[in-house]
Amino acid sequence: INKIDKPNANLVRTQSSLIEHGIYIEGMGGDISWVGISAKAGTGVAELLDLLLLTAELADFKSDVTVPAYGKIIEGKLDVKRGNTATLIVKDGTLRAGTFVVSGKSFAPVRIMEDWSGKAIKEAGPSEPVGIVGWNIVPKVGAPFKTVNTKKEAEIYTEHFVDTSKAGGSYQSDLPTIPLLIKADVLGTIDAIKHEIVKLASDRISVRIIDAAVGNVTAGDIQNVSATQNAIIVGFNVKVERAAQDLADRLGVEVKTFTIIYELGEWLGTALTARTPRKEEERVTGRVKVLKNFSGQKNLLVLGGRIETGTFGMNQHVRILRREVDLGRGVIKNLQQQKSNVQQITEGEFGMQIETRVEVAPGDHLDAYDTVVI
Repeated sequence: INKIDKPNANLVRTQSSLIEHGIYIEGMGGDISWVGISAKAGTGVAELLDLLLLTAELADFKSDVTVPAYGKIIEGKLDVKRGNTATLIVKDGTLRAGTFVVSGKSFAPVRIMEDWSGKAIKEAGPSEPVGIVGWNIVPKVGAPFKTVNTKKEAEIYTEHFVDTSKAGGSYQSDLPTIPLLIKADVLGTIDAIKHEIVKLASDRISVRIIDAAVGNVTAGDIQNVSATQNAIIVGFNVKVERAAQDLADRLGVEVKTFTIIYELGEWLGTALTARTPRKEEERVTGRVKVLKNFSGQKNLLVLGGRIETGTFGMNQHVRILRREVDLGRGVIKNLQQQKSNVQQITEGEFGMQIETRVEVAPGDHLDAYDTVVI
């Protein structure tokens, strides 16, 4: 449980929240080990490491260091000086220099291999994080990797790889769509941005991520979205190349970069709200029961009624209901109470003129409403 150094930190409340979400921890009726830490101050980190070691020992994890290494990608980025780099963690086997690692459509020769501190190493065993430089494209975070002996094997694997996560992934939505392109310094940040976008979900607009990649915003990115209306490009810890900015200004593409993730989320929320189509909504202000139909000219009825709820006002529109069935609409043209013209009725019986094509009968109800744009 992180951030215990914050002034408003409340371990008991956090523990209770975990239980409410079905996570039963030790000391609170469960068997899930936990420790309170502060990543900022370093408090509890030693205890966390001891707990991890103890948990692993009790689980009796085993690995075979003789087999070719496999594991998962835990980070990836485009280093301006070194090119495409990725950090991976070996789950089993031993990763050795001279082989090739492949993950999805990405592969890299194991020439430059570094440990967690940036020190060059020749091999890495299970549970070790390793930095690999020289990928053809940055691999996806969370994707599995395996090792092969030759570049030819790596190329064959990537050529025949099928991304099953995109199976049946044709994009369809009846909502107005805002195209979004994301550029960031590392792949992990892209996942965080996507998480922020999920929070902005709306029943009136849809966000479609047309691309998400590491690196600076380029002219190619601008061209990629320029044909779509209302497109947005957001960048995190990256720069907008001069040619890209000039092209964006010329084509009217909105580009914004950030260094703080919550500021990106707030700005994106505002940008999406500005692009959300407005719609009209009818808000009922009052209901009247029709007591009598006195007379009427063509499309103009003189009625007597009694207000049941809310208010009736001059020039409001009304829905005409008979046993809750909507018969049609009308407009209030005149209101009289105690033989005086009034602008609004809030209680009692009164007379009114309604402009409508509907034949209104005693017992019908009239709902007055205002139309608002939201």
